[in-house]
Amino acid sequence: MSKFLNLLTDVISKVQQDNKSNPKEETAPETLFDRLRDKVKDVAGDVKDKRKGGNSFFEIMRNKVNETQKENKNSKTEKTAQSEIFDRLRNTIDQIEDMDGDGDVDIQDIMLHRRQKAAERKQNKVKDAVKNKQQKIKEQYIKDQKTDNKGGHGGKKR
Repeated sequence: MSKFLNLLTDVISKVQQDNKSNPKEETAPETLFDRLRDKVKDVAGDVKDKRKGGNSFFEIMRNKVNETQKENKNSKTEKTAQSEIFDRLRNTIDQIEDMDGDGDVDIQDIMLHRRQKAAERKQNKVKDAVKNKQQKIKEQYIKDQKTDNKGGHGGKKR
Protein backbone atom coordinates (compact mmCIF):
# COMPACT_ATOMS: atom_id res chain seq x y z
CA MET A 1 0.00 0.00 0.00
CA SER A 2 2.75 2.45 0.90
CA LYS A 3 4.40 1.99 -2.52
CA PHE A 4 1.10 2.87 -4.17
CA LEU A 5 0.69 5.95 -1.99
CA ASN A 6 4.24 6.94 -2.92
CA LEU A 7 3.26 6.53 -6.57
CA LEU A 8 0.33 8.90 -6.10
CA THR A 9 2.58 11.37 -4.30
CA ASP A 10 4.93 11.18 -7.30
CA VAL A 11 1.98 11.80 -9.63
CA ILE A 12 1.03 14.91 -7.66
CA SER A 13 4.62 16.16 -7.90
CA LYS A 14 4.65 15.50 -11.66
CA VAL A 15 1.38 17.38 -12.16
CA GLN A 16 2.83 20.24 -10.09
CA GLN A 17 6.00 20.33 -12.22
CA ASP A 18 3.97 20.22 -15.43
CA ASN A 19 1.79 23.04 -14.12
CA LYS A 20 4.81 25.20 -13.27
CA SER A 21 6.48 24.62 -16.62
CA ASN A 22 3.37 25.12 -18.78
CA PRO A 23 3.29 28.75 -19.98
CA LYS A 24 -0.32 28.32 -21.13
CA GLU A 25 -1.51 27.37 -17.65
CA GLU A 26 -1.66 29.56 -14.58
CA THR A 27 0.57 28.18 -11.84
CA ALA A 28 -1.43 26.76 -8.96
CA PRO A 29 -0.43 27.54 -5.37
CA GLU A 30 2.10 25.22 -3.75
CA THR A 31 -0.20 24.89 -0.75
CA LEU A 32 -2.73 23.16 -2.99
CA PHE A 33 -0.26 20.42 -3.92
CA ASP A 34 0.92 20.11 -0.30
CA ARG A 35 -2.70 19.62 0.78
CA LEU A 36 -3.17 16.94 -1.90
CA ARG A 37 -0.08 15.10 -0.64
CA ASP A 38 -1.44 15.26 2.92
CA LYS A 39 -4.75 13.82 1.74
CA VAL A 40 -2.93 10.94 0.04
CA LYS A 41 -1.34 10.13 3.39
CA ASP A 42 -4.79 10.30 5.01
CA VAL A 43 -6.11 7.78 2.49
CA ALA A 44 -3.95 5.07 4.04
CA GLY A 45 -5.97 5.39 7.24
CA ASP A 46 -9.26 5.44 5.32
CA VAL A 47 -8.39 2.23 3.49
CA LYS A 48 -7.33 0.55 6.73
CA ASP A 49 -10.80 1.43 8.10
CA LYS A 50 -12.10 -1.15 5.59
CA ARG A 51 -12.92 1.30 2.85
CA LYS A 52 -15.30 3.86 4.28
CA GLY A 53 -18.79 3.46 2.88
CA GLY A 54 -17.72 0.52 0.73
CA ASN A 55 -15.70 2.76 -1.58
CA SER A 56 -12.71 1.36 -3.41
CA PHE A 57 -9.29 2.84 -2.87
CA PHE A 58 -9.62 4.65 -6.20
CA GLU A 59 -13.00 6.15 -5.30
CA ILE A 60 -11.55 7.41 -2.03
CA MET A 61 -8.66 9.01 -3.94
CA ARG A 62 -11.00 10.66 -6.45
CA ASN A 63 -13.10 11.96 -3.56
CA LYS A 64 -9.97 13.44 -1.96
CA VAL A 65 -9.10 15.20 -5.24
CA ASN A 66 -12.69 16.51 -5.51
CA GLU A 67 -12.62 17.64 -1.88
CA THR A 68 -9.35 19.52 -2.44
CA GLN A 69 -10.75 21.14 -5.58
CA LYS A 70 -13.80 22.40 -3.65
CA GLU A 71 -11.61 23.70 -0.84
CA ASN A 72 -9.44 25.51 -3.36
CA LYS A 73 -12.44 27.02 -5.14
CA ASN A 74 -14.05 28.20 -1.90
CA SER A 75 -10.85 29.54 -0.35
CA LYS A 76 -10.70 33.28 0.19
CA THR A 77 -6.91 33.23 0.59
CA GLU A 78 -5.75 30.75 -2.05
CA LYS A 79 -5.72 31.41 -5.78
CA THR A 80 -8.14 29.08 -7.59
CA ALA A 81 -6.32 26.48 -9.65
CA GLN A 82 -7.45 25.60 -13.16
CA SER A 83 -9.70 22.55 -13.33
CA GLU A 84 -7.26 20.85 -15.75
CA ILE A 85 -4.90 20.24 -12.83
CA PHE A 86 -7.52 18.23 -10.98
CA ASP A 87 -8.62 16.53 -14.21
CA ARG A 88 -5.06 15.28 -14.78
CA LEU A 89 -4.97 13.84 -11.27
CA ARG A 90 -8.33 12.11 -11.68
CA ASN A 91 -7.31 10.77 -15.12
CA THR A 92 -4.14 9.30 -13.68
CA ILE A 93 -6.11 7.63 -10.89
CA ASP A 94 -8.46 6.23 -13.55
CA GLN A 95 -5.54 4.91 -15.60
CA ILE A 96 -4.06 3.18 -12.58
CA GLU A 97 -7.45 1.71 -11.71
CA ASP A 98 -7.87 0.44 -15.29
CA MET A 99 -4.62 -1.48 -14.93
CA ASP A 100 -6.14 -3.41 -12.03
CA GLY A 101 -9.86 -3.50 -12.87
CA ASP A 102 -11.35 -4.75 -9.61
CA GLY A 103 -10.58 -1.74 -7.46
CA ASP A 104 -8.02 -3.55 -5.33
CA VAL A 105 -4.53 -2.13 -5.44
CA ASP A 106 -2.04 -4.56 -6.93
CA ILE A 107 1.23 -2.74 -6.50
CA GLN A 108 3.16 -5.36 -8.48
CA ASP A 109 1.11 -4.63 -11.60
CA ILE A 110 1.53 -0.90 -11.14
CA MET A 111 5.29 -1.13 -10.66
CA LEU A 112 5.63 -3.49 -13.64
CA HIS A 113 3.64 -1.06 -15.79
CA ARG A 114 5.86 1.84 -14.67
CA ARG A 115 9.02 -0.15 -15.47
CA GLN A 116 7.66 -1.08 -18.90
CA LYS A 117 6.85 2.57 -19.66
CA ALA A 118 10.30 3.64 -18.49
CA ALA A 119 11.92 0.98 -20.68
CA GLU A 120 9.84 2.15 -23.67
CA ARG A 121 10.92 5.75 -23.10
CA LYS A 122 14.56 4.68 -22.87
CA GLN A 123 14.24 2.58 -26.02
CA ASN A 124 12.66 5.53 -27.86
CA LYS A 125 15.51 7.81 -26.74
CA VAL A 126 18.05 5.32 -28.11
CA LYS A 127 16.15 5.07 -31.41
CA ASP A 128 16.03 8.87 -31.65
CA ALA A 129 19.76 9.12 -30.93
CA VAL A 130 20.52 6.56 -33.66
CA LYS A 131 18.29 8.42 -36.15
CA ASN A 132 19.99 11.72 -35.30
CA LYS A 133 23.43 10.18 -35.76
CA GLN A 134 22.41 8.63 -39.09
CA GLN A 135 21.06 12.00 -40.23
CA LYS A 136 24.32 13.75 -39.31
CA ILE A 137 26.35 11.12 -41.17
CA LYS A 138 24.10 11.51 -44.21
CA GLU A 139 24.40 15.30 -44.10
CA GLN A 140 28.18 15.07 -43.82
CA TYR A 141 28.29 12.62 -46.74
CA ILE A 142 26.21 14.98 -48.90
CA LYS A 143 28.42 17.89 -47.91
CA ASP A 144 31.55 15.90 -48.81
CA GLN A 145 30.02 14.90 -52.17
CA LYS A 146 29.27 18.54 -53.00
CA THR A 147 32.82 19.51 -52.09
CA ASP A 148 34.23 16.74 -54.28
CA ASN A 149 31.98 17.73 -57.21
CA LYS A 150 33.19 21.34 -57.04
CA GLY A 151 36.72 20.21 -57.74
CA GLY A 152 37.82 20.14 -54.17
CA HIS A 153 39.33 17.09 -52.65
CA GLY A 154 37.41 17.22 -49.39
CA GLY A 155 40.66 16.99 -47.50
CA LYS A 156 41.59 13.72 -49.24
CA LYS A 157 44.70 13.13 -51.31
CA ARG A 158 44.17 11.67 -54.73
